Amino acid sequence: MSGLIEKNSIASFKRLLFRATKGKVLTKICEDAIVNYSTYTEIHDNNKVHKSQCVYILVLQDTPLLKAKILKVKEIFCDKLY
Repeated sequence: MSGLIEKNSIASFKRLLFRATKGKVLTKICEDAIVNYSTYTEIHDNNKVHKSQCVYILVLQDTPLLKAKILKVKEIFCDKLY
């Protein structure tokens, strides 16, 4: 599995994946190659903020229970699922 994640939520994403899967998932996050600059507008200030996103790759065994847990974690942190 792979996808994009915001750079400021990498640590909590890794920690939650490790705890949910009991360490059975290999996680590789490429922090050096920032792929996408998305512009968001803050509601209260109307300022445009650039948030950087990084690529992550997850390697796991194809078991339905493990896959379901990972999809739940991905829904929390990621906008798009690949």
